[in-house]
Amino acid sequence: MKSTRRQFLRATGTAALAGPAILNAQDKTDTKLAIVGKGNFRYACFHDWGQLPAKLKWQTTHGVAVDEAGLVYITHRGDSQEPSDTVVVFDAQGKYVRSFGKNQHGGGHGIDIRKEGDSEFIYLSNTRKQTVIKSTLKGDVVWSKTLLKETGKYDGDKPKYSPTNVNFMPDGGFVIGDGYGSHYLHRYDKDAKWMNSWGG
Repeated sequence: MKSTRRQFLRATGTAALAGPAILNAQDKTDTKLAIVGKGNFRYACFHDWGQLPAKLKWQTTHGVAVDEAGLVYITHRGDSQEPSDTVVVFDAQGKYVRSFGKNQHGGGHGIDIRKEGDSEFIYLSNTRKQTVIKSTLKGDVVWSKTLLKETGKYDGDKPKYSPTNVNFMPDGGFVIGDGYGSHYLHRYDKDAKWMNSWGG
């Protein structure tokens, strides 16, 4: 099941702020937390949450997903020449747990987590490598879909395909969004077999 924003906030210990008394509160050092949002959807920003180890540096972050254990998975593109892990995992307090996906360096974008049977899986979109991969929570690849030639939409010499995210369907299937390429949506069944495409 896809994590909701509310589940993410609960897992990370970040709570919506309601009422002016809380909005004007200060911490022990007399430093106010930055507040974003409007109305009933106002949130405090903890800018130092998610401490990276020395071996990693954020390079254009994109997607966030939360697993059943409350671990937070963040993708970043990786703009440097030196390949680095594309997925970084933190616990709810922002402590680094692990990272993986060096082979996805350069295009990490959308990340979604779904439970299938007794196991959870990551669906990771890579805009630069033109792939969507399904992997375990530790990054072991189950399958990889590149260019989606079975759809019949990418037959030219220089096909424009750049997947940005995946949406899960109630029947166990999923839809791949070609958001930065030719703007198609491609539907697959629960066995990752292509069903149909639309848009463009």
